[in-house]
Amino acid sequence: MTDAPPRRPSTLSFLRIRDTSRPATLLWDDPGPTCAGVLVYATQNPFPPQMAPQLFAGKMRAFIDEERLEPTRRELRLARPEQHYCVLWADDEDVWREVANLREPAERADKVAPIAATVAVQAKTFLRVRYATGLLTHDVRVELWLRDIEPNTLALNGMATGSLPADVTLPARGDGFVDTVTDPEWRRHYVAVAVTRDDVRRPLALELGGFVRLDEPQFIEPDGRRKYDSLAERVRDQIEVDIQRRSMTVDELKGIFARADALAPFHPQIARLKQQARERFGLNF
Repeated sequence: MTDAPPRRPSTLSFLRIRDTSRPATLLWDDPGPTCAGVLVYATQNPFPPQMAPQLFAGKMRAFIDEERLEPTRRELRLARPEQHYCVLWADDEDVWREVANLREPAERADKVAPIAATVAVQAKTFLRVRYATGLLTHDVRVELWLRDIEPNTLALNGMATGSLPADVTLPARGDGFVDTVTDPEWRRHYVAVAVTRDDVRRPLALELGGFVRLDEPQFIEPDGRRKYDSLAERVRDQIEVDIQRRSMTVDELKGIFARADALAPFHPQIARLKQQARERFGLNF
C-alpha cells in the first residue's frame, strides 16, 4: 500500500519579480483538467523555503498576502507588484502543489523585428487576407492595423513593439480573415502581428486579394459574417432559379457563377449550386 501524497508541500519556492517599479505579469503552465483552485502568495521579503508549514497554518499572514483565483486562471496581471510570488494549484482532493514554470513574460529585445505594411487595392468584392507565414501553436492572438495611408517607420515600430494599440484583435485561429468593405474602390495598408502568451511578437506576412482561398476565415467587422452570408444567400436564390430554366445555356451559367464568385468566393452555398449545375450539364464551373 502506497502512502497518500501530502496535502501541502513541505517547502515553497518564490519567484523574484524583475522590476517592481512597473506593472508585471505572472504566467504558469496549465495544471490540467483536475485543477480545482489557484492560490497566490506575495511578499516583499525573501521567503525561507522551510517556512511553508507555518505559512499554511496561517501564522505568517502579517508578512505574506494571499489571493485565491478561479481554477481556469493561467496568468495574473499586477499593477503594483510585490518582490516575490508563489503560485499553487489544488486538485479535486484538496492536494496543493506548486504550479509548473512560474515566470514573467520574456523581455522584449531592443531590436525590432522587420515589419512592413501590405497594401491592397480592391474593388467589387470583400477583401480576403491569408496569413502567408502561418500561425504557431503558442500564438494566442493576432493584432491588426488598417491604414488608408502607408504607416511610417515610427508607426511600424510601435506596431512591432505593441506600444501602438491595435485597430482589431483576433483570436489566433484559422488561416486568415475577411474585410467586408463595401467601397467600390479603395486602397488600404494592412499590418499583422502574432502574439504569444508570453507576449513574444512576430510580424506576419500577408497574401491579399478577392480570390484568396481561406479554409477558416474570421471577420474583422462585428457583423462581417452576417454581411457575407446575407450576400451569398441573395446570390444563391437567384442562381437556384436560373439553374432550373430549361433555356439556360452553359455560357450563361458560366457568367452567372463568375459573378457569384466575385461577390462571395468559395462560399459553401455557391459550391453546392455548382455541384447541381455540374450534374445537369456534366461540366465543372
